[in-house]
Amino acid sequence: MAAIPNNDIKLQLKLNDDGSITANWIILPGMVKQKVYVSRVKSGYGVEWNYDWLDNSYTTQAGLSANNQYDFRVEQI
Repeated sequence: MAAIPNNDIKLQLKLNDDGSITANWIILPGMVKQKVYVSRVKSGYGVEWNYDWLDNSYTTQAGLSANNQYDFRVEQI
């Protein structure tokens, strides 16, 4: 497998009809789990987190507050 430049996991986000956000990414070679953290921009208020995720996609709860921006972070371990 070719090296991924700058460890780019190619994070892609999609807003779903039910008000949830689905994220998809590439798992880098040698990584065994991911930490997922979702917060509201500016307030820093944590909306959802999972520090022991074992997949390359994650969907938040439905019904996130409208008219807000969300920060979606994925850390690979």
